[in-house]
Amino acid sequence: MTNRVETIMEAVAAAVTGLATTETRVQRARAWPVSSLPALSVFQGENRVLEGEDWPMGVIGRELTFSIVSQIKAITNLETIANQICAEVYAALTADRTLGLSYVFDLNLVSDSGLDIEAEQDEPTARQVMTWALIYEHSETSTEA
Repeated sequence: MTNRVETIMEAVAAAVTGLATTETRVQRARAWPVSSLPALSVFQGENRVLEGEDWPMGVIGRELTFSIVSQIKAITNLETIANQICAEVYAALTADRTLGLSYVFDLNLVSDSGLDIEAEQDEPTARQVMTWALIYEHSETSTEA
């Protein structure tokens, strides 16, 4: 069996692969080579236990946060491209808020960061972080069930 967080992160990466702007340039890492942009980086954040919730006996509820970072390289229209990527990611992830997984209950966008632009190169690059949170459950005795 596989840890449920790993399965969730694989489902997130799959959901945002094939978007019009970033195509198949999606990886589960924090950075991409500048030559392969625009691209998305997907990585997990905090995975906290939900206490005080009404979960069935033997079940642990959790909130997993994760980030999707869009990385762009363009001479003009960096903000326009970033906004388009955000719209595509949002549509892809909210099409099925369970990611097709029976143990995921909800998925919500938490925030979009401002655009971080590095303009000291011939062709400016930019990064924007989209932070998401989802609620899921696992067995009291295993994070794999």
